[in-house]
Amino acid sequence: MNYGEVLDSSFDPTRDYAYELFIKYFGDLAMTKIKDVHDYSMYAAKIRCLLSTQNRYVIIFVDNDKLPLGNTDRLGSFRWINLQTRTIADTHGIHAQTYKPRRMAEFMQKINLVTPNTKQYIYHAEKLPLQITLLPKNSNEMEYQPTGSIVSALETYNTIVSFI
Repeated sequence: MNYGEVLDSSFDPTRDYAYELFIKYFGDLAMTKIKDVHDYSMYAAKIRCLLSTQNRYVIIFVDNDKLPLGNTDRLGSFRWINLQTRTIADTHGIHAQTYKPRRMAEFMQKINLVTPNTKQYIYHAEKLPLQITLLPKNSNEMEYQPTGSIVSALETYNTIVSFI
């Protein structure tokens, strides 16, 4: 190398920017470890909603951290692999939190459908390195449009966000 040595090859300013955007959107949610799945640790924040039969969660997967179940930390302390907004019947005994959905310009940007099928609809964001997967509620018909926005995808609570 001519001008120095790379100290942290995992540093990606675009990813760090995306992490900051999600914290700005959801707030710095308290995330509680609910399970380990293979090489990953799964953290969740229960989101208060008016639907009493379903539970809404913001879920993140991180590299397995070996911490005990029930460990709690803020969303901003994690470098997640994927983030999900999901509506599920499971209850995890987590205190419900609130956030106010915001019309952030960065999350109003367009997403475009690249892979439709009966199990998932995969979109790519135009300006951020994000792949957004929307899970259909039933497999009988097309549920999602060919284009949308990041915020509209997040608010379906059937969403998986990962980096490209």
